[in-house]
Amino acid sequence: MSETNIVERVTKEIESKLDTFFDNIKDKIREEIKDVLEGVMKRLHGLETRVDVLDKENLELKRKLVSLEQYGRRPNIRIFGVKEEPREDCKAQVAKILQTKLNLDINEEDMDAAHRVPQRAKDRPKPIIVRFFKRESKEKVMRSRKNLKNSGISIAEDLCAEMLHLYNRIKSDTLRVQDAWVWRGEVFFKDHRGTVHKAQYGKPIQDMDIPIMRYRDKP
Repeated sequence: MSETNIVERVTKEIESKLDTFFDNIKDKIREEIKDVLEGVMKRLHGLETRVDVLDKENLELKRKLVSLEQYGRRPNIRIFGVKEEPREDCKAQVAKILQTKLNLDINEEDMDAAHRVPQRAKDRPKPIIVRFFKRESKEKVMRSRKNLKNSGISIAEDLCAEMLHLYNRIKSDTLRVQDAWVWRGEVFFKDHRGTVHKAQYGKPIQDMDIPIMRYRDKP
């Protein structure tokens, strides 16, 4: 065998061994990368699961806080459209409205507090928030408030910011909601089938089984 053939043979053997060596290294690296990636994905999945749990716990805690705040407002009402007067006595004003316009036997002694609260609109009287000693007094007012129709004065539940936002969002969804109202601090609505639902803070109406009124269904 010539020297040239020997060199070629040795060269091919070396190349073959090198190819095998590098193939083994690449396979090992692939396996190591695969193991690392699988570990990372497991950890990510665990973190995502933990985040989901924390989100649910946070939402549940927020619901409880909103419910607690709204419960504390149950004896309250808000009165809109009462003309502001210099050095006014809000309790006396409210008692007069309730007695003369709603024919209710409620006086200043039934109220724990009555005062104006700020609002963004500057061209309207600031609303009056009233807190009764007894919820029964508040509910008498709420049942009789329809008698204020066309008087320029209106009475509403005293909702916390979160429940007010929920009510406004529900009421504005005219594709799903026919009517919406508040009773004892809870938001209710009627869909276009006439079914009544109780809205929940933190649960979008889109997640509820509420039919959407199609254009051709509109009256």
